[in-house]
Amino acid sequence: MKFGVFTDLHYSDKENDAERFFQNAPEKLKRCTDFFREEKVDFMICLGDLLDLGKQKQGQEQRLCDIHRIIKESGIPFYLCLGNHDIDAFPWQKILEQFQPGRKNGYYSFDQDRFHFAVLDTNYDIQGKHYLEETMQWDQLYVNEEQLCWLKKDLAETEKQTIILTHGNLDQRRKNGKTDPHVVKNREAVQRILSGEREKVLAVLQGHCHAGAFFIQDGIPYITLKALVDGKENVPLLIVQAEREGIEITFYDLAERSVV
Repeated sequence: MKFGVFTDLHYSDKENDAERFFQNAPEKLKRCTDFFREEKVDFMICLGDLLDLGKQKQGQEQRLCDIHRIIKESGIPFYLCLGNHDIDAFPWQKILEQFQPGRKNGYYSFDQDRFHFAVLDTNYDIQGKHYLEETMQWDQLYVNEEQLCWLKKDLAETEKQTIILTHGNLDQRRKNGKTDPHVVKNREAVQRILSGEREKVLAVLQGHCHAGAFFIQDGIPYITLKALVDGKENVPLLIVQAEREGIEITFYDLAERSVV
C-alpha cells in the first residue's frame, strides 16, 4: 500500500511575495497529483490549508471549485485534515461537504489494507468550541474533549498499525526557548493517548508549520511536512510505502524532482 501526502497549499488571490506564492497553488497541486499518479498511490491526503482567505471574497467559490476539480480529475481517492486557513476561507462544514461528503466531523478514521488511519481536527478553542472564521486563532489550537475520547476509543478498537494525520502539531517542539506556536495547546492529552498505544502508532504526519520539523517521543516519530505555498518552484511532498514490517517514508521536492 502506498499513499501521497502534501500540505499547506493556501490557494487565494493574495499577491505572491518573496516567501509565499498563493496564486501558484493550482499549478503546484497539479504537479503533485501528476506525480502521485506516476507513483500509483492508493490515495492521497492533504494535511490542511488547501485554501486561504483572499482579498476578494466573491472569488472564493471559484477557487474552491478549481481545487476540487484538480483533485477530482486526478482520479485518486482523497482525504483532508481541516486546517485553520481552510476555516478562514469557508465555514468548516462547507469544506467537509466539498471534499469529505457525508462526514459530520472534521475528525474521522479509515482503514486501508492492513493499516488504520486516524484524522484529527485541531481547530477547537480552549472551551471545546469549533473555531469559525471570525474566531480563529492559528496559535491557539486545541483538540476538544469529545475528540480525545473518540481517539482513545478508536485506537483501542483497532488491531491494525496506525498512522495519525493532523494539521496542528502534536509534538513537544520548542522554538527560541518557548513552545513552538504551531503546537496544539493540549498536545500532552493527545500524546498520552498515542503513547498508550505506541505499539500500534507508526507515525504522526502533520502540517501547519511551514518550515517542516521532525521529533520523536516515546518511540513515535512526529513528522511535519514543509508547506507547498512557500517558494516559487518548491513542491515538497512525501510518498509513504506501508509494508508488513512498518512504513518507509520518502520526501521529494518536485522543483528539482529529487529525493530529499
